[in-house]
Amino acid sequence: VTIDGNKSVTANFVQQTRTLTMASNLVEGGTTIPASGVHVYPYGQVVTIIANPANGYQFENWTGEVVDSNNDTTTVTMNGDKTVTANFQLIPPMITVTAPNGGENWAVGSTHNITWISVNTSGTVKLEYSADNGTGWIEIIAETAGDGSYEWTIPDNPSITCLVKISDTGGSLADQSNTVFTISKALF
Repeated sequence: VTIDGNKSVTANFVQQTRTLTMASNLVEGGTTIPASGVHVYPYGQVVTIIANPANGYQFENWTGEVVDSNNDTTTVTMNGDKTVTANFQLIPPMITVTAPNGGENWAVGSTHNITWISVNTSGTVKLEYSADNGTGWIEIIAETAGDGSYEWTIPDNPSITCLVKISDTGGSLADQSNTVFTISKALF
């Protein structure tokens, strides 16, 4: 620019942007915030990203340039185009008896809840009990909802070596009480 009089100069600036491509290794495994796809951010912006696992799945880690690859909530600095993938994995099927799980004393004729935790099972379970530390099993119910609780009226079969077993009706998955509990004679 030659200055030979009054001049007006205008500078035009364009903000630099970068793209963040979000993805999931398993579409059914969960969602991300921002959602899967391409997003545009100003250069240098720090973007918070979140992985939300679906029911029956767990967050494993992030792949790509993130601050903490093992935390489901982390950040990405947009100093270049980035691709980040949330990695989810199916939680292995499991059933865990939570009650009676050992040491309880349940009286004949009383009512107690058999409780358990189940993940990725068929949705129905079989309940059995043993009065001889697992040598033989007596059916409580052949099939009931696998919702984690069943109201059981304690049978007239007193023993100090009782166990409860819960089995997935759709496979071989099962668990039983960790230690024995007692079925005692009712006190009237």
